[in-house]
Amino acid sequence: MRYLLWFSILAILLAEPLLAAEGRMFELETRPNETTNLFPLWLDLAIPGYGAFHHREYWWALGYASAKISGAWLIYLAVKNHHYWNSVAVAAETRQQREHDTLMFANPQGNGWATAQEFRNRADSAFVMSVYAVLFETLVYGVSLYHTWRLNERQRLKSAPFYRLQNERTGEPRLDLGWQNTW
Repeated sequence: MRYLLWFSILAILLAEPLLAAEGRMFELETRPNETTNLFPLWLDLAIPGYGAFHHREYWWALGYASAKISGAWLIYLAVKNHHYWNSVAVAAETRQQREHDTLMFANPQGNGWATAQEFRNRADSAFVMSVYAVLFETLVYGVSLYHTWRLNERQRLKSAPFYRLQNERTGEPRLDLGWQNTW
């Protein structure tokens, strides 16, 4: 209840000079008020780092582009590695099914021997690495899109028109309405 009383008193004190003054609203600075531009967001999905490049933040664009390209390369390598070890594990398991004793197979990557279960474990760990690569790429795309969205919002708020309510007789500003100084 106390807050309602203070809010009412504050509203009366602020509204009284505005109502008493012979003021009018005029536009100080005219720039086109763009709505949220989704074009850089869509191109940021297709071209790595375009959203930051569009807003002239070249270091961010370079960082996002390199992270997205390296993430795509990591996905490629992880999936290729998983397919390789999965094919080795399937071949070893197929041969192992014919025998009752545990067979030891030559390790394709070097000296030593491995069982069919060890090949299956390598295939599973390669699959986990591909999942991590996809999660990394998704995270990079999400951060890039969020950053592009924030840059678009900043640009939209800076391009909004700025209005000032002032007294016509004295030219004294009474109330400024605009968003230029919020960023």
